[in-house]
Amino acid sequence: MPLTVPAHQTVVLPLKTRWPTRFDGVALCIGSAAPDLAYPLLGRTSHLTPGLFTWVLPFTVVSCWILRRRACGTVFACLPDAGMLRLRSYRALALGRPSLPMTAWSAFVGGASHLMLDSFTHSGRWGAHLIGFNRVWFYAPGGYMVTGARALQWFGHTVGSFIGYVMFRHIVAAGHLDRWYGADRVRWARSVTATPSERRRFWVVAVAVAVGFMVAYGRATTHLAIFVGLLACTTGLLVAGCLPSRLRVDTADRDLPALASDGSSGAHGTVGGVRE
Repeated sequence: MPLTVPAHQTVVLPLKTRWPTRFDGVALCIGSAAPDLAYPLLGRTSHLTPGLFTWVLPFTVVSCWILRRRACGTVFACLPDAGMLRLRSYRALALGRPSLPMTAWSAFVGGASHLMLDSFTHSGRWGAHLIGFNRVWFYAPGGYMVTGARALQWFGHTVGSFIGYVMFRHIVAAGHLDRWYGADRVRWARSVTATPSERRRFWVVAVAVAVGFMVAYGRATTHLAIFVGLLACTTGLLVAGCLPSRLRVDTADRDLPALASDGSSGAHGTVGGVRE
């Protein structure tokens, strides 16, 4: 790769934080992971330019709709808050209603960033050839040789993933979610806590769907196993999140803090409201 999550998101997250009203952050993140999610199904096709239109765009647009309208409220209520990551704050994503063109554009940018990054970190591809990393060799632990592209890939596994973690933590710590959605609405989204029985049902279904997916797919080669597992886990979380539940966020809820006419949410509001 580098790791599909969170390393690939390091390229696109700055776009959302710098120009929040021009990009759909959910589509950026899903789009930047989409080529790897399709690898067990489409092989290299998902990492070629046509794959941006045949897979990344439709998959990301549909996934964004499912996540916001159905799964988001339950998924993030059942995940651990994870300390500084404050994952339960991301229930507020369900309040976002960006336009379809913005979501599609962001999905394309996310997918293109993935293809661009991989071109420099995979041996034999044009980016690695351009900078000469197909012809540079390094000693790897264990005594064998790897190309410069593969070494860069391993670098992305470690440093890129750490940077991605820091960036996701920064989004919450710096108050970006509060500015994008309204602090009152983020607090409202966090206020619902899953009960032990709700959490247990969620994880039983998520794990069952993920395992069923992997069994249905059949025995994967070692090369594909990590991609099959990634797609299976993603599918399991979305399916479990779509189950009927009081945890689902309803934007028509009477208890939902109202947006002011300028798109802000009271004294703790934000410019741009919920235009995620």
